[in-house]
Amino acid sequence: MISCSDHRRSLRLLLTAAALASLILGGLPRAAAYPTPGGWASDNVEWVTHIPFQVASATGAKVVGKYMYVTSWREFSIYDVSDPLAPQILSTTPFGFKFENEDVATNGLIML
Repeated sequence: MISCSDHRRSLRLLLTAAALASLILGGLPRAAAYPTPGGWASDNVEWVTHIPFQVASATGAKVVGKYMYVTSWREFSIYDVSDPLAPQILSTTPFGFKFENEDVATNGLIML
């Protein structure tokens, strides 16, 4: 009869062997991210700057043409993103505390 501890030991040995085989056959994994001034980024992403869209409250955004519509639980704002490295805020409309606006539905003329 095989005891429970023998079963666990066998399972651990099998999982260790599978992980080792994966490393040998697939090579060592590359680091997926590294620290930047703005946080962590993968090696194919360059940190440029930080733009505080609705600081601590933004819940969704949508880009339509050269405009980005950002919503939060307290307001929505429209940004001109024709220069993506320097977006310009065009307007902010407060609407009170609401949590049901996680997605921005707009065609650029009407926003739901």
